[in-house]
Amino acid sequence: MHHTIRNHQNLQHFESMDIFDRTREISKHSEDKASLRISSFEEIEEYVEEISGEMQIADTKTVMAIWQHNPNTIQIAVDQTGEKFGLFAHLPLTEEGALAITTGQFDGLNPELRFVAKPGQTPVALYCWLAWSPKRLSSMLAAMASCWSELCPAGCSLFTCGYSPATDKLWRACGLESASKYYPEAPANLLVALPAAKNGSKKPVLEVKPVLDFNDFTKVIAVRSATYLAEQFCTFDEEFDGNDLCASQFLGTIDGDAAGTVRVRYFGDFCKVERLAVRKEYRKSKLAYKLVRAALDHARKKGVTKAYGHSRCDLVRFWRIFGFREIPDRPKFTFANVDYIEMEAILKPMPDRVKIDGDPMRTIRPEGRWDELGPLDLSNLKSEEHKLQLIEENTRFVQAG
Repeated sequence: MHHTIRNHQNLQHFESMDIFDRTREISKHSEDKASLRISSFEEIEEYVEEISGEMQIADTKTVMAIWQHNPNTIQIAVDQTGEKFGLFAHLPLTEEGALAITTGQFDGLNPELRFVAKPGQTPVALYCWLAWSPKRLSSMLAAMASCWSELCPAGCSLFTCGYSPATDKLWRACGLESASKYYPEAPANLLVALPAAKNGSKKPVLEVKPVLDFNDFTKVIAVRSATYLAEQFCTFDEEFDGNDLCASQFLGTIDGDAAGTVRVRYFGDFCKVERLAVRKEYRKSKLAYKLVRAALDHARKKGVTKAYGHSRCDLVRFWRIFGFREIPDRPKFTFANVDYIEMEAILKPMPDRVKIDGDPMRTIRPEGRWDELGPLDLSNLKSEEHKLQLIEENTRFVQAG
């Protein structure tokens, strides 16, 4: 089914986008907290001159015309000290502008002012015109993530263009997809994030839990078989390597269906996060992020202070979101015909982690459920109840005698 933004009534079926949890994840792990502020005339001139030397963008006259039409459109990214590190330009589109961008009538180098909403006017769509921060990309994404809800009101679709393979891959990692999927006349490099449907369908329920029984473990095997054996053609012995019974396994479900998995193994002062897999039909969900976060939080609850992993070369950006960094002076290596890079992350143990000087019952409860009553806790309660019952019966016997 093709979506349209020609008619406002169609937009009433949408609610605010929720696809930018991924950029919000980046904001949690960025080296510093970043934000956006409206730029000045002089700053625009400075940045346009610098950027135009590296890539083709609208000229200063055009950028200034947009800024004078709506000063909120050109913003400077600043860190917590107030230092500038990038430029973010966005165009809030009118209905006419939204229609133009989906039919190939929109010129990003010279956008018509009638396509751009004025201050105070609710946009129909938002076009990310430029995001430039050559040395602090994660900080720029963090700054952008800090104001998505303000920039993208309810019913507002988001568009941008992948001007290079790298930017195309980055935007797709943030949740955007080819606009031509929904708008046949859209340019080939136009990407879109549509707001979530509000037609009565419920939002999928994503859950992650530690694997504690054989039934859930068979689901882990099924997910990894569908992912690695069927898609990457590795052998059974390569995938099921003899380490599954000494690892913490996690199962991710979507509306109850086994959809993803990850495992963690422990080595002295660090843990190794590995075997992350999400079934093909669920990869547009946020389950992969939820799985990794659950695995790292589990390790932190155990008191682990460092995480280690092997990242495919094309997935380094994904692991950086969680604080992983490439290990210096370590070369790429290959196994199962795939190139990998070693990465590590510093973990902050949770204040309520399992400790020797804590409640002794926590160490004998089921894995990952250290704050819930386990079988032995319940056994103790039953014993206490039985004792109280005997005391009560003996008391009644004495009174009766």
